[in-house]
Amino acid sequence: MNRAEAGALEREILDALEGLGALFARNELAYPRAEVQGRRTIRDKLAFALHEAIGSTYLVAREWDRVDLAVLTSTQVPVALLEPKAMYSFDDATRYCRITAEDEGKTRAFAPMADAVYSLLLATHVAASVPASLRRVVKYDTE
Repeated sequence: MNRAEAGALEREILDALEGLGALFARNELAYPRAEVQGRRTIRDKLAFALHEAIGSTYLVAREWDRVDLAVLTSTQVPVALLEPKAMYSFDDATRYCRITAEDEGKTRAFAPMADAVYSLLLATHVAASVPASLRRVVKYDTE
């Protein structure tokens, strides 16, 4: 991949990330994030946005060879790999930054032929206490 192609692909990835919020309905992310760590929900929406933007040129794959999200050439050579991690604002941010960096290192070692590796740390802020009546419904809360 030449420098111009790499720059254009990076711009498409950044555009997809910047527009990601608009792809969800109001409060849509509260539902999966309250029950499970919903990085897959975000990864899947991002994958589809990238497919829509670059699918005529590249393959966009989820769970490609242990990588959460991969952009591949038509011959399935990885050109960009993305590894999202999810945390809550009450979690230890330093720990999650370290875990994210470790994942990025593993991904780079696993697929050194990829032109770019991106780490995405998603943080959810729970703005209110979970009512006692929902403690068995909401998997993750601050208590």
